[in-house]
Amino acid sequence: MKTVSMLISVLQLYRIDAALISFLSYAAGTVMAGKYALHRFIPGLLISLISFNFIYSLNSWADRKIDALNKPNRPLPSGKLSGKAALGYVIMLGVVSLIY
Repeated sequence: MKTVSMLISVLQLYRIDAALISFLSYAAGTVMAGKYALHRFIPGLLISLISFNFIYSLNSWADRKIDALNKPNRPLPSGKLSGKAALGYVIMLGVVSLIY
């Protein structure tokens, strides 16, 4: 159960609105370019779920002290997730971003 709780907290580092905006922007550009075959959406999904997630998660880790004041319910300031676990997740996302 602790693993599920930690996984949920890690995923909460990346805001759902940012994920939707990044993917839908890519999708809209793909459709407007007339390139709307299903396989063309895979890069947008990777960019949104891995690369943008890396950026937002790194920002959450870097801003954890500031967030303790103005966003105390976020995973890091609330203590639901340790800084070490978040940093490990950020590093993993960075490596996967470089690989793909």
